[in-house]
Amino acid sequence: MTDFGVPSLLNLLAAAELASLQSIGELRSYSDGETVHERGDSERIFQIVLSGSIRVMRLGSDGQEVVVGAVNAGQNYGDPIDAGGGPRLLRAVARGDTEVLWFSDSGYQRVLANPAIVRALYHVAMFRLNRAIETINDERTLPIEVRVAKLLQSMRIAAADRNGSSAYRKSWQGSPGFQASQLPSHSVFCAAPV
Repeated sequence: MTDFGVPSLLNLLAAAELASLQSIGELRSYSDGETVHERGDSERIFQIVLSGSIRVMRLGSDGQEVVVGAVNAGQNYGDPIDAGGGPRLLRAVARGDTEVLWFSDSGYQRVLANPAIVRALYHVAMFRLNRAIETINDERTLPIEVRVAKLLQSMRIAAADRNGSSAYRKSWQGSPGFQASQLPSHSVFCAAPV
């Protein structure tokens, strides 16, 4: 399961903004497997994972739950519901013992009064939007083998980043002109075990 390299909101903030978040939010704890929220919940909340992680799931076409991502320590979620309103479309479950900083709708509005926090939230949201657009474009234009290679590569980079190793990221970013679309359609490439 991957978080697709989504930046850590907490790593984007200075000490003053972190203190502001702590003063507004409420610490909540969840045990492994405990439901954080259900599909259909309408409560408007914002959360930042402090420890552990949260699996995010949707219903597949066969009615079975499908894990679509993870929210790891330092990452936020719940803010997009502010834009669209309406019930939640995904179910969230704690993976391991998990602590979150929880914000009610009014608390989230107070968070949005801090320009530095808004900039960091914007940075994270733009990363997610760019990743979604890239995925949609890849679905339309790339053969399955190349899409799998790109997914494996992004998972490897995200894992290296979580472990504090940016060497892998630098090695592939430093390759002049590398484009996954240049791989032959029968190639699947992975520079290191995932």
